[in-house]
Amino acid sequence: MAKQRSDDDQNEARVFILPWPGNLHSHNQGHWREKQKATRQNRGIGKLVALDQIACGAKKIKGEHRIGYRFYAPDNRRRDAANLIQQCKPYIDGIVDSAYIEGDHWQISKIWFVSVEISSTDPRVEILIAANPSKIDPKTH
Repeated sequence: MAKQRSDDDQNEARVFILPWPGNLHSHNQGHWREKQKATRQNRGIGKLVALDQIACGAKKIKGEHRIGYRFYAPDNRRRDAANLIQQCKPYIDGIVDSAYIEGDHWQISKIWFVSVEISSTDPRVEILIAANPSKIDPKTH
């Protein structure tokens, strides 16, 4: 299952370590029911990981926040960064469902950074969420 890492300081980013999202994006062909199943599953994973963070003492973020994405791809295929973010939408929706963040609409949610690396042995996505990211260097988290 997904793992998470957290920091005690509220000015620090919370890191949600989630499974590689697969090919869950609008360019996929196939039956809508298969996409719906995968979307529902990833949304549930996002919610469970966020609820675990809250149970471990993470304070819910009210208002504006930043979301950073670290992708560890399973191979060296060319990927569009915008599509990678879109594949994580169910995870973000699950985090919203948990009430860890109030929402993901443009007025309060800003994209902080996106990075992509290769990890054939441990493909995953790390989603970093911070309430006050001005003091945070994404390279140190």
